[in-house]
Formats: sequence, structure tokens, C-alpha cells
Amino acid sequence: TSDSDFLRSHIKFHPSKTPYTLEMNNFLVSIEKGKIIKSFDKFTVGHGIGPYYRTNIIRSSIGQGIQAQWNSNYHGFGIQYHLFNDLEFNNGWSLNLLVQLNLGLHQNFTSAVLNSTTNEVWEFRTANQQLFSLGVKKKL
Repeated sequence: TSDSDFLRSHIKFHPSKTPYTLEMNNFLVSIEKGKIIKSFDKFTVGHGIGPYYRTNIIRSSIGQGIQAQWNSNYHGFGIQYHLFNDLEFNNGWSLNLLVQLNLGLHQNFTSAVLNSTTNEVWEFRTANQQLFSLGVKKKL
């Protein structure tokens, strides 16, 4: 490996809370191998690729004294690619623009018209809930 190679771990989800449930919808975790493509004085461009896993996580508590139950649904896995640029503005601090694309197999449920049941299907599709993101980074 060279000085321009790095590993990136990424976790994101959409939290939701009610008095009886805690939900982490679109929970996605990925580990990617990245590489800096070009680095100038205060501007860096890089990219990376790696596997991801996504699901919805739900914690339900039925009542006081009853153990909470954890469930998950709508699983998916595949490959995620990211492209980023960093613009350094002050002493190791930089503005980060990140573009993420992912593609994989995802669980879905379809309803049957005749017998009112649901069928589990796995579809090949993207899982982007956050195509672009803007952040601030600090070099350690």
C-alpha cells in the first residue's frame, strides 16, 4: 500500500422515537478501501469502494417490566462507491464534499391480490438515501 491508500468505515441511519419504539431506519454500514487520486496544496480528490449492509432496526417495549424486543427488516447488501474532495481552510480543518453510489440485492415485500398474503422478494437496486453530503473534517 502507499501513503495515498486508506480505509473508511461509514455508518448512517434515520432515527425515530415514540414512547414505545426506537427505530433506526435505513441503517447502513460500510467499509471501503480508498485512494487519494490527486492532492494539491489545499485541495484533495479521492475515491473508494467496498461492501455495505443495510436494514431497518426496531426496538419495541410493550410495557413496564417486560423485556424490549429487537427486530430488523428490509435487509440489503452490495457494493458502495464514493468520490470525495476536501478543501483545506484552516490548520488541518477541511470542508468535505462526498458523493456515494451503491448497488445491491435488497429485501422487499409484495402483497398477493387473491389471498391477502405478502411475499418476500429480493430486488437488485440502489440504496441511496444520501447521495451527496457536506461535512467538516479534521486531520489528526
